[in-house]
Amino acid sequence: MRRPLPRQTLWLLGLALLALALVATNLGAMRLSIAVLWQAHDEALRHIWLNIRLPRVLLSALVGGALALSGCVMQGLFRNPLADPGLLG
Repeated sequence: MRRPLPRQTLWLLGLALLALALVATNLGAMRLSIAVLWQAHDEALRHIWLNIRLPRVLLSALVGGALALSGCVMQGLFRNPLADPGLLG
């Protein structure tokens, strides 16, 4: 039986995930930095970031988490460590 991860490791992983999400929202055809968004008076930049990029990043994190959870459920249900979400189609 394995030991659980220390609390510091979980915090570091969470901060790394948040940092990667911020980087992902700033990359694209037109790079948008947080400083530019904070100081910009152009509503188009804020619209791009809030209504296009941020929902995509959040939705991809939710979908990834859902696939991970369904993989864990499948492995526990079938008691097969090789089971994955695509097992039942």
